[in-house]
Amino acid sequence: MVWLCGEVTAQLVAAQQSMAELTPLIEEADSLWSWVAEARRHADEAERVFEALLARSRRDDEEAAKVRKEWDEML
Repeated sequence: MVWLCGEVTAQLVAAQQSMAELTPLIEEADSLWSWVAEARRHADEAERVFEALLARSRRDDEEAAKVRKEWDEML
């Protein structure tokens, strides 16, 4: 029974050491996942801004075409 208790204690110590070694890696992984989430938010925002700029550019092109047509008709 003493041998079993010693074995369990040794396993617990080994597990604690493993957790101590893994803790910084887990924290780094969490940090990386946060960066990924932030990068996705930035990418989504950039896509929305790009779409808005594209729509505005199309409207500006249409307006410029109308102005050119009116200008040509006046000449």
